[in-house]
This record gives sequence, C-alpha cells and structure tokens, in this order.
Amino acid sequence: MKTMRIVAVLGVVMAVVAGIMITGCETTETTDNAMTVSPDSAIVTNDVSMVTFTASLTSSNVALILPLIWSVGDASMGHIRASDGVTAVYESTSKTGNNTVHVRDQGDSEGVATVSHERSVETPGSAAVDPAENNALLITPDNVLLTNLLDTVTLVVTGSKVDPSLPLVWSVGDSSLGDIISSGGHTAIYQCRNILFIGNNVIRVSDQKGATGVASVKSR
Repeated sequence: MKTMRIVAVLGVVMAVVAGIMITGCETTETTDNAMTVSPDSAIVTNDVSMVTFTASLTSSNVALILPLIWSVGDASMGHIRASDGVTAVYESTSKTGNNTVHVRDQGDSEGVATVSHERSVETPGSAAVDPAENNALLITPDNVLLTNLLDTVTLVVTGSKVDPSLPLVWSVGDSSLGDIISSGGHTAIYQCRNILFIGNNVIRVSDQKGATGVASVKSR
C-alpha cells in the first residue's frame, strides 16, 4: 500500500514537471515568432497624414523571411502607400477613428500596430486644415511601373502650400533595384537597375525644413 502511494506521488510530480517543460517550450516558440512593429501606435492628424512603420522579430535567434506582407484593418481610413524591406508607409484618408496596420512575413510571423486618426484643433476664426494642404512634399508621379532595364522616370516635387526649401535630398529604399542618377532643383531622375527581381522600391525626398515626400516604383 505504501509502495502504491509513493508511485502515485511520483507520477503527479513527473506530470507537473512535464507540464512546466511544455509550457516553457511554448512560451519560447511564441516569443521567437512574435513580430514587433515600431512604432506600435501612432497618431495622424490633419497636419500629419503619413507614418513610417518598421518591422522586426522580438527574438534575435531568428530572422524575418522577406518579403513582408502589409495590410490595414480598414481601407476606408488609410492604406499602405509604399513598402520596402522591413518598412512601410501608411497614409491616412480619414480624419477620425482608429485603424490597425498588420504585417506578416513568409514564415507566418505576425505583428500589428494601431493608428489613431484625430482631428486637428481649430483656433478661433480659423478653418480646419485639410490633410492635402499640409507641409508634406508631393512627388509626381507617385506610383510608377518600369518594365525594362535602364528605364528612367523623371520625378517632380512640389509643396502643398509653399515651395520646398532647396536643395532637396533624395534617397531610395533598395539601390539594387534602382537609384537616383541625377537631381537638381525640384526634379530627379530614377533609373531601373534590376528587372529580374519583382518588387517595389521606395523613393524618399526631404527639403531643408524637414518636409518629406514618398513615391513607389515597381519593377517587373
């Protein structure tokens, strides 16, 4: 009888230990696969219509498997304007409410961020400022498709309310896909360098007062 009790107690102890080990393994796997989006929350107003998000894995033991897939919870409030590598640019199209930005890599790791759309406070005697009239720089065209190696496109920058403060500073997300080969004044020329890889490249521009703009170039 005493032997049976000892066996029963040992069985319970082993079950508890096994449960702890399983729980520990599950926790580690979840941590490895968890994706962090930075910032994890953002506020857009009439004066700030775009936010850049960056994705990374919580654990340093594994790496993101590109390309990343970005999406939004409510496309009527905003959309992913451009994405490249581990970053994406969210642009708002609605003034109030909350939206979510989701990202997933090819290994099914997922992350999420929240975007709060708030209306700018109006001062007495002034009208609300429309998002299209903020200090963001506008690149024309802002969405381009290039199909041949060494194809070029001329990009022109304007300001929503005032002229950009020159000189402009241009950059690209992935120079292996294409690059700015010349620039001056309000224009720049982008050239396609790789048509073997199908993807989007992000072109960014900023002026001397910190105003920024973004365009997307797709090669196929």
